[in-house]
Amino acid sequence: ALESMASLTRLDLRVWRGPEGMSKEAYKARNALGAKGTKSLWRLASLTSIDISGVMLCGAGMERLGAPGSERLTRVDLSMNSLGMEGAAAAERALRGCRGLTAIDLSSNHLPSSSGGALSAMLADRQSLQDLRLGNNDLKAEGAVAVAGALEQMERLTQLDLRNIFLKAEGAAALAGALRRMG
Repeated sequence: ALESMASLTRLDLRVWRGPEGMSKEAYKARNALGAKGTKSLWRLASLTSIDISGVMLCGAGMERLGAPGSERLTRVDLSMNSLGMEGAAAAERALRGCRGLTAIDLSSNHLPSSSGGALSAMLADRQSLQDLRLGNNDLKAEGAVAVAGALEQMERLTQLDLRNIFLKAEGAAALAGALRRMG
């Protein structure tokens, strides 16, 4: 059915979190998109924007984001997928071919400070990026310092969400320096 929607450019599959009492296991079982589900999305030749926030995208599903055809994407929302360190590395590999991205949302993904290297690699040479959302992750100073280096190259960045990343003085100084050098 998806293949017949040749003019579809934006797909929103974000998932409602469900009742407060729902266990994490029940939520994951109900919402897991996985590799097979992600693979089917790339049959949409016109897709430029995808919101798969909260679908509990597994590592194999994340790898499918880099499938042939994904280079046309301009907006990717991967928020609330509990990616962690492994998922950050998978997202970096998956988004390498998506050079025209103008918006990336990785907020609320349990990204630890050790994911800074993967984030820095993902964000390198993203001059077209206008909107970056990394809020509500545990990046701390280490992750913020790693991200700061990539920020300096983002000449078109107009929106930056870094709330609740626990940066402390070292991380704040690195980010402030990067933002000053941006212009």
